Amino acid sequence: MQLGHVPTKVLIVGCSGSGKTLYWTRYLLGSQVRCRFVFDHQGELSARLRLEPARYPDQLAAAAAGGWCVFDPATLFPGDTPGGFRFFCEFAYAASGRLPGRKIFACDELQVLVSTNQVPPELALVLETGRRVGLDFAGIAQQPNLIHNRVRNQATEVVAFRQVDPRAVDWCAAVGFDPEAIRALRPGEYLARNLQSGGTSRGRVF
Repeated sequence: MQLGHVPTKVLIVGCSGSGKTLYWTRYLLGSQVRCRFVFDHQGELSARLRLEPARYPDQLAAAAAGGWCVFDPATLFPGDTPGGFRFFCEFAYAASGRLPGRKIFACDELQVLVSTNQVPPELALVLETGRRVGLDFAGIAQQPNLIHNRVRNQATEVVAFRQVDPRAVDWCAAVGFDPEAIRALRPGEYLARNLQSGGTSRGRVF
């Protein structure tokens, strides 16, 4: 039990091609953690970083010990990406309990895996109980309004790239961003807001 752990849960949102996946990749590379648990259902991160993904349970255990546990669910869960996601959430939580220090669970395209009506209980375990095992979170969604508020409400930091959908912009405004600034962001530009301190910063990834 790591009850002294102060959790960090980052939600990265933005239109397709805005730079959010590049930001997420750099965030993972720069994180000082014992292990990065990455659900790589599209194979993008493993290709980008030239990492061999884990496909079987024994490979997952070995990868977790090495610090990069990147899971490709296509072999164990052909045609059932949501099932693979639930399995990996549960695995990451259990493995984090056996590893010292801070860990992070990461996933791209959350809107494919979490609806506005339902959150997999295994993801809820990671988000709501991960503090006990030192497990943080970094997820990407094209629009925050496409994912359940149970996920959104867990965010301690939001990184917003350009959004144009009115509902997505409205949510960004609700957590403290200037809606006109969100609409005006150019590709690669982002605004980051710490929802605990209230501070906002600006940056760019390309």
